[in-house]
Amino acid sequence: GMKTDPAIVRRDLSYAKRLGLNSVRIWLSYRRFEEIGAEYIAQLVTFVRTCHEEGVSVVPILFNGNGLDPAVLQESFLPRADRFTQAVVKALQDEPGLLMYDAMNEPPCNDLILKAPDEETKQAVYAQIWRFVRHVCKQIKRLDPVNCLTVGNWLAADIASSADLVDVISYHDYSPTISGVRNAAEAALAEGRRWGKPVINN
Repeated sequence: GMKTDPAIVRRDLSYAKRLGLNSVRIWLSYRRFEEIGAEYIAQLVTFVRTCHEEGVSVVPILFNGNGLDPAVLQESFLPRADRFTQAVVKALQDEPGLLMYDAMNEPPCNDLILKAPDEETKQAVYAQIWRFVRHVCKQIKRLDPVNCLTVGNWLAADIASSADLVDVISYHDYSPTISGVRNAAEAALAEGRRWGKPVINN
């Protein structure tokens, strides 16, 4: 999450730098933005600037697939998503501490998919999720065509669902074996070659 006390942020970043880390990836909250509006955006800018002062870049994640609220996938939610996206992009697009935007963390990693009663329902929800993610990606690039965009894919198999819209392909490999890590990397790198885009496992 995004801590708001700069002293705590600097302390935590000092730990990260000792480990050789130079970037942080943080979850944002559209719900919190809707509660406090401009104050939330001010906190975000302060966080990004504090990180930049410490030599650490930021990847803000606008939406989170984990525990995804089904309401997010409804057409009626899009104006809310757009207001949040616009506020975040407007605030960060000129910040030197911004590394890239992440439209959504692990879009299909939630009970809507994992506990779907049948394959037909699963595929329908999967399509809804990616329709939303693609909408957010297009909004971000429309508002800021300069800075980089990614989607924090859970599996390499999900990469193709947004690869045409992102600048950087990213995926999250949790494999417990070397062979599993290698297989996931090879699949992701193949997508990178297909689309001519860099690939990161974050």
